[in-house]
Amino acid sequence: MEALSSSAISPVQRSRAVAELETSREAFFEATKGLSAAQWRFQPSAGQWSIAECCEHVAIVEALH
Repeated sequence: MEALSSSAISPVQRSRAVAELETSREAFFEATKGLSAAQWRFQPSAGQWSIAECCEHVAIVEALH
């Protein structure tokens, strides 16, 4: 990945970043679609987050930006 020399990015860099975000968004949804309620809420052990909690965290953080 190219290093940024200033706070501005080029149109090409912006286009690549947007494409990467769109690809990762689709992968995120694809990875979670079709899960059962039990899978959605399953916690591997005490204190570890479920898939639902991880997704909620991603949504909250994304809304902040």
